Amino acid sequence: MVAVFHVRDEATGTVDFKVIANNLPGNITAAHIHQAFKGVPGVVVQPLPPTPGVEHGVVAQGSFSNPNLVGMIQTFPEAFYVNVHTSVCPRGVIRGQLDDRGPLNN
Repeated sequence: MVAVFHVRDEATGTVDFKVIANNLPGNITAAHIHQAFKGVPGVVVQPLPPTPGVEHGVVAQGSFSNPNLVGMIQTFPEAFYVNVHTSVCPRGVIRGQLDDRGPLNN
């Protein structure tokens, strides 16, 4: 999985996102940014609405505005991850931890 985030407006915390994954089993039911360190389940802090009927390719795409979250991720990216949930794996089929190589940077 690859999740790409681009801060479009720093002041409003507006972020464009795209989540790309391949061959996910079942129908995608949700995608989120969660707050937790690697290997630990975390709370949902930002929904990333999935693309209906897609199991590979761009599984979620859109934008959101959340200035507090943007600031927290820019400060501690390793404390957040993206998770995609499907009908076969409702707790999450694929997880990608954010890191300091550029998440949510302009």
